[in-house]
Amino acid sequence: MKKYLIIILATIISALSITSCLVDEGNYDYKKLGEFYVDTVGKQVTFTVKQFSDLTVNSNLKYSGSKSDLTYRWSLYRPVNYSVGPSKYPLPEAHGYDKDDFQNFIIAETENLTKKITAIPGAYTLQFEATDSKTGITAMMRYSVTIESTISTGLLVFYKGATTVDIDVISTPLLNANVTETIHSKNVFTRANPTVSFTGNPRSCLFVSSGSLVYVATDLDAKKLSRIDMSLASDFDDIFQEAPTKKDFWMPRSDMIINDGKYYKTTTWGLPIFVGPHEMKDNDTYYASTFATLAYGQNGVIYDQSKMRFLYAGMWDGFVQPVSALGTHFSFGNVGKKLIYGAAGYDAGLTYISFCIFKNPIENGSRYLYAFRTHVSSHSGYLTQGTIDISIAPQVANAEFWAFGERGPIVFYATKEKIYRLNYTLAAGATGATEAWSFGSSEQITFMKLFKYNGIGLSAVAKDKYLMVGTYNSSTGVGKLYMLESDISSGVISSTPAAVYTFSGKIGDVDFIAS
Repeated sequence: MKKYLIIILATIISALSITSCLVDEGNYDYKKLGEFYVDTVGKQVTFTVKQFSDLTVNSNLKYSGSKSDLTYRWSLYRPVNYSVGPSKYPLPEAHGYDKDDFQNFIIAETENLTKKITAIPGAYTLQFEATDSKTGITAMMRYSVTIESTISTGLLVFYKGATTVDIDVISTPLLNANVTETIHSKNVFTRANPTVSFTGNPRSCLFVSSGSLVYVATDLDAKKLSRIDMSLASDFDDIFQEAPTKKDFWMPRSDMIINDGKYYKTTTWGLPIFVGPHEMKDNDTYYASTFATLAYGQNGVIYDQSKMRFLYAGMWDGFVQPVSALGTHFSFGNVGKKLIYGAAGYDAGLTYISFCIFKNPIENGSRYLYAFRTHVSSHSGYLTQGTIDISIAPQVANAEFWAFGERGPIVFYATKEKIYRLNYTLAAGATGATEAWSFGSSEQITFMKLFKYNGIGLSAVAKDKYLMVGTYNSSTGVGKLYMLESDISSGVISSTPAAVYTFSGKIGDVDFIAS
């Protein structure tokens, strides 16, 4: 009984103690907090925006005091490490939710947000903070933002507009089975680089998957761009380990550059820095043409225009040297002609075939097709496949553009207005050419190339299936890109273009963003 009495008394004392705390009217300084929060009930908290487009978010801030006492901050960041390639635009990385270190990623300091988003594509957190400057209290809200790229897979078109060079990207069902309709993204270079000067006439563009890069060159300059958003990754000087003094840039392959007649190469495939120039031994000299082909083992073969011979550059060599193979149909070390054009070609059942178009050192209208094979690691084992005089072909002396098939014996050449298909075999020679396509006098051909990629998800490989032809109307300033479907075995072109795309300028080159 005594035990229970003690428990009862303890309970009564405890209750009295609580009652006295609740009614305590001591002299304390209390301040009643008013309404201060972000209202998200029924409001959008997930957003999707295209890069370089405006993102608009209403904070829906509720505050019972004077908003003149508030400061605001919108921060865009990514909470995990992420890398997709180079870009001059910010990639907020590795910022945990518990860190107060978003100041480097503040994009606005207003109650509501309307902001052009330049961060590269990906998934982001958008954080809004409103802080009472008198109390230091902060109301906060986080939103999910997905930034979509304006640069998809597709045709990369480099052209000269009215005032500057630019790039468009065309995503088309012709080349990508995952695309249901054609999307033409215009002015992607100037949109990403509004203050970057890029002078000259477009010469070449090349997508390099390793490093997610795009190299573009005019006759006056060259630049390395991010494939992600086409922002400037490097100017001309920073492409090289040691910048050349003269800008005369050609990039025939993703791992080699010809600049001012000299050969530069990455030390391994796809690295973003090019070393050189590679010189010759024993004080020998050369002046390389813009042609270079892939040889076995990722070695390179270039042509010396000054001494009219083929040169070899080993993958790991820091120099170039004459091709030592003697050759049956011609001498690699003494061709005796000027190179006009060269690229991979076709000889049934064989690999590493190159075709070259030559003219005589003293121009007389004659043209020649030389074929050879670089299928072994040692250049002493290279083989010639044939030489044919193609001067019989109509207008061949006036040809400005060439394209070779790699899946069939196809050779196209073009003047300013007409495209021809060469009739030939390496064994029997040329018998002439067939007119394959003609444009009116108002449209002048500015570019021609066979599509050299497999395409994406297609039921049939697209390589060599489309002859891509750029034209320009100088009166209207309108350029066009024709996709002419060509039979890979015969070179016969369909009577109606598979597609025609329009541009505000003169097309200089086209490549394909394949990934």
